[in-house]
Amino acid sequence: MRCEKCNSLIPDNSLYCPKCGSPVHLVPDYEIMENFLSDEVNEILEEEEYNEYYENKVNNTYSHIEDSIEYPIDSDYIEYDDDIYVDENNNVHRPRTMEEKKIYNKINQTKRKNKERKDNIKKKRIITLSVIAGLIISAFIFVIIFYTNSYSYQMIKGNKALNAGKYYNAISHFQKASNINSTKGDPLVGEAKAYIELNDYENAHELLDKAIEIDESCADAYFEKATLLEDDGNLTSITSLFEDVTNKKVIKKCKEFIATKPKANKKSGNYSEVLKIKFKASNNNIYYTLDGSVPTEYSTLYTEPIELLDNTTYVINVISVNNKGISSPVVTYEYILDLPIIYSPDITPSTGQYDISSDGKLEIKINDIPDGYTAYYTFDGSDPTKDSTKYSSSIKINKTFIQSHSLDPSNIVFKAILIADEGNRTSDIASRTYIVYNY
Repeated sequence: MRCEKCNSLIPDNSLYCPKCGSPVHLVPDYEIMENFLSDEVNEILEEEEYNEYYENKVNNTYSHIEDSIEYPIDSDYIEYDDDIYVDENNNVHRPRTMEEKKIYNKINQTKRKNKERKDNIKKKRIITLSVIAGLIISAFIFVIIFYTNSYSYQMIKGNKALNAGKYYNAISHFQKASNINSTKGDPLVGEAKAYIELNDYENAHELLDKAIEIDESCADAYFEKATLLEDDGNLTSITSLFEDVTNKKVIKKCKEFIATKPKANKKSGNYSEVLKIKFKASNNNIYYTLDGSVPTEYSTLYTEPIELLDNTTYVINVISVNNKGISSPVVTYEYILDLPIIYSPDITPSTGQYDISSDGKLEIKINDIPDGYTAYYTFDGSDPTKDSTKYSSSIKINKTFIQSHSLDPSNIVFKAILIADEGNRTSDIASRTYIVYNY
């Protein structure tokens, strides 16, 4: 069969053209029949109009003839004789002159023709009605046969039988629907539902797997498969089932079985700054690992941002777990930190001897401290740490300072270090030694 609109070939049992989408013309085209009936009816009307016209003409033309009525007859049995004339009251008239005889002959000839025309009209009416009845019956039979062998009919019957508890009958209808359209997953889902009711879970699993394979948009197939897996306690397989699903219809139908993949606020990549990685996953619990292992619900629970502070490569494996205990597929983020090198603090003035008698002080400064770092220092010769004195402004070395800190004016050792505000990154330690006099 070809499409009436685009002339494309239409597969058997298809209801729409695969190319242009036009519906298939299932019933006969009645236009030809309508034209035929119209011609027949017009011909009949023309015949009747002609008969009425000619009889009126005859009656009007020859009504002046006055002849005697010899006897009445039954017009249904009379065999017309051209020498007589039978009027509308079935009275017989015989001509009195040759002229009247000609007139009678002409009248009788007209009556015979009219009778023949009427007989033909009756025959045509019978034939026409027979043709109409035949076409209607044929069309009805065609539609019934086509519909009862259609995909839609078999699906309706299958669902009706399934709802009525007639599972084997339902299986039969669903199998027929699947044979008619092997690209649809719905018949296989219906058949699987019947097998579930019959406690034949093996067949149900196979049918649902096949439905998903041939029709990735069949949301019911995914839903029924996930339900069976949940009943079996096989939650890991549910995770695998939905791992690569992108169809919105399926996701919407099966959202209760799908744990959303966690999303990080930073994409994997190279960074030259310390990072705080935050995750979200639609109100699901999030678990992660930093050692490369696969996370489970027994791994570290995510509760706050993960700080990445050092020059190294971080691999974060993360999952989310929904309220059914179903986990998402593992998502891996990799961050490579290449933080800039931090040199030792720039301390002024440099090591040396200083006469502080002129202005009464020696002023020590740590210059150009990088953003994100803080300087710490000591005067007792020990290496500074985060627990040492924090540098905030220049340090003025004078008599009061030397006495309050118990410093040796001939050997004042100043050490400083830069420590990152976040993490454990530190610079090298810088040291200066000062000798002061005249204080």
